[in-house]
Amino acid sequence: MSEDGAHEPLIRPVSPRPEDAEEDAYNTAERDRQDEERGFDVPGIFIWVLTFCAGVSGLLFGYDTGVISSTLVSIDSSLSRRALTILDKSLITSSTSLFALLISPISGLLADGLGRKKVILLADALFVLGALWQALKTPRWLVKAGKQEKAREVLTKVYGLNEERVVESILKSISDEIEEESSARKISSINDTTTPSPLRRQFRAFKYTIRELCTVGGNRRALVISCMLQASQQLCGFNSLMYFSATIFAMVGFKNPIATSLTVALTNFVFTLGTFTFIDRLGRRRILLGSIPIMVLGLTICAIAFNFVHIPEHAIKPRAIPGLHLARITATKSSSAGPWPLTIVASMILYVAAYALGLGCVPWQQSELFPLSVRSMGSSLATATNWASNTVVGLTFLPMMEAVTPMGTFATYAVVCFLSWIAVYSIYPETAGLGMEGVGALLKDDFGVKESLVGFRERKVRRREREGRRRDGGTQ
Repeated sequence: MSEDGAHEPLIRPVSPRPEDAEEDAYNTAERDRQDEERGFDVPGIFIWVLTFCAGVSGLLFGYDTGVISSTLVSIDSSLSRRALTILDKSLITSSTSLFALLISPISGLLADGLGRKKVILLADALFVLGALWQALKTPRWLVKAGKQEKAREVLTKVYGLNEERVVESILKSISDEIEEESSARKISSINDTTTPSPLRRQFRAFKYTIRELCTVGGNRRALVISCMLQASQQLCGFNSLMYFSATIFAMVGFKNPIATSLTVALTNFVFTLGTFTFIDRLGRRRILLGSIPIMVLGLTICAIAFNFVHIPEHAIKPRAIPGLHLARITATKSSSAGPWPLTIVASMILYVAAYALGLGCVPWQQSELFPLSVRSMGSSLATATNWASNTVVGLTFLPMMEAVTPMGTFATYAVVCFLSWIAVYSIYPETAGLGMEGVGALLKDDFGVKESLVGFRERKVRRREREGRRRDGGTQ
């Protein structure tokens, strides 16, 4: 044996094979992935607090959204001596979407420069300042609480010092309405000789309103219609596009999905503005019956197109939680070729345009269905239906994308839209041009669909005659 050989080991180690190294790397990555997913199973206290704060912000947004529907009906000429025009209503309704569209790109730049926390704090400060600036108590509530002089001060601030006659007229009409409601409630509790506490009085008022809403036929039918419209607005899947459009576009292979998703938001904004130019001329019912089939068409085309978009199988992890699973899908570029990704975008734009023309707008005219005594409660319950349905869509969209594939998900939304069309056709009367008394009379005995269509045609004829006389008078 040579001198060098004496230092060599008796068994020479075998060098690892490349396949073994790849397997070890894969196992390590898989363990890291499982550890990462376990971290999401039990969120820390900070995540719970963060979720609660996000929920409060959603509560505030939901309150604003619910209030604006009744505001549009009652505001009329309250801000000046002239009634709101179509343009005024359009600007009031779409101002939140417009400013969100304008500020969103800027907020991204600010977040990169200042950090997200400072940007959110700035937004909160602006929200609080805006609320404090406008926080006048409503004259109706002040009169109801017995604070007549304060109600007069608020009305004077709105109409100006020189409009004393207008202020007194409005104050008298509010007082008369409150007196009528009080009289009705006194009659309902005439046998009760006890003196209730303020809390018990409020509870009785609440119970009375609920009883009026549920037992009076016209009120009950108004509630059914408004809740049906609000549920249809959300269960058709529109907000899933708003929440996850960038995710969907990344999944089908777009290199800049966020920019592509902006087309969806812009379409919604533009067509919402367009709705107010003809909602009173064409009628709410006619708009819904014409726009919902276009939504069904857009969703059907989208579902068919998804059938031809190939999502790599290795992107699907059976035990991944929805957020991580979709993240892996979006990180993997779709290998589909041809026109199908563009077809998906085009069909979504068609769907969103039809939604903005109909279901995006018409359900928020819900306050015109209710008489004054139950309007607030009826609108609140309808708005609650909207947010409950919104929550269902937000919770089920990603699991549906995994369980029944994108094609099945959008086909399901198409079926929901079709069922909504049947419901609108069956029970939603035409209310365009009707006052609150007219709507109440229409819903008194049944849903009044046939009667409403006859009345709408008659109102259109009278309006054309008035416009003709106006034109003839202007040409003389």
